[in-house]
Amino acid sequence: MRVAGIGFNSRATGASIRDALAQAGGAEALATAETKAAVLRS
Repeated sequence: MRVAGIGFNSRATGASIRDALAQAGGAEALATAETKAAVLRS
């Protein structure tokens, strides 16, 4: 699966993206990022 516009190069990168989304108040986007990160880790 390719994540358009977001590169999950590592778990650290994923965490940074989650932090940024959380700070932006994007709860739905945050959940989507968590789901995509989990898929990519599996």
